[in-house]
Amino acid sequence: MLTNTRSMLDVAALRADVGEDRLAQLFRRVSKRAGQISCGITGHNVLLHYEPTRLSLQCVTCGYESPGWELERTHEPQPH
Repeated sequence: MLTNTRSMLDVAALRADVGEDRLAQLFRRVSKRAGQISCGITGHNVLLHYEPTRLSLQCVTCGYESPGWELERTHEPQPH
């Protein structure tokens, strides 16, 4: 009987976690959509986004990222 009680508690805890995950996902979707609406009205707030082989522009409000540019190394850096 004690085992059944423990498994029922585990299931209840799991359901609570799933509910919080769904709430967090809903909040993320709503805030992302609000950012997109804001950018549609006022324009994107872009910053340079660096990756080892790529450079792009990324909006800090809605997360939009431009297609960007592929970077090629023309020479290896020389040690000083």
